[in-house]
Amino acid sequence: MLRCAVWSRTVASTAVYNTFQALCNDGDEVLVPAPYWTSYPEVITLAGGVPVVLVTSEADGFRVTIDQLDAACTSRTKALLFVSPSNPTGAVYPPEAVEAIGRWALERGIWVVTDEIYEHLTYDGHVFSSMPGLVPELLESLRDRERRREDLRHDRLARRMDDRAPRRDHRRDQPAVAFDLERLERRAGRHARRGERRPVSRSRDAGRHSRDAATRCTSSCRRSKV
Repeated sequence: MLRCAVWSRTVASTAVYNTFQALCNDGDEVLVPAPYWTSYPEVITLAGGVPVVLVTSEADGFRVTIDQLDAACTSRTKALLFVSPSNPTGAVYPPEAVEAIGRWALERGIWVVTDEIYEHLTYDGHVFSSMPGLVPELLESLRDRERRREDLRHDRLARRMDDRAPRRDHRRDQPAVAFDLERLERRAGRHARRGERRPVSRSRDAGRHSRDAATRCTSSCRRSKV
């Protein structure tokens, strides 16, 4: 069954890196819809996994389909890396698509690693949908299996640190993905508990301004004759 957990970090890259270090065995395949954030395939490879890229296009809204997932799924498929809203495309999956993909993974016993860092940065009427919220069975699966698998996950991560690769490799890898500061994380957590959204609103407004400016520039370039 699919498992699900919540892990609070100030940047997603740290959580994604450490998740795949604990999750992947050598040769495990991870489905990665493209376009994707630049480090995603690398963190999977560093964990011994094999990124399987699923190409999307503007015609389908840069959103992966169930047919694509079916075609790419094999006996080695361990996980799906799901991002909505997406960086770099800005694509937002509608609720029905998020639920369908969650149930697809649940039926096949595939892990889903969701990067939801941009949940508040949506525009033009698009609405963020969290997969565990739409497929509650994911959380039930976590409650049923989490305790039994805890020792296994810790043992797997310990073997990676002690046996499969020198410790210095992990110390070298971490600076590329782990640049969040504990003090910053605590401050962000206090703001989140208080429901503080002004920084998020400012970031969303700045993003809208940049997006609109880029759109106007691109449209102007297209109309220009060379």
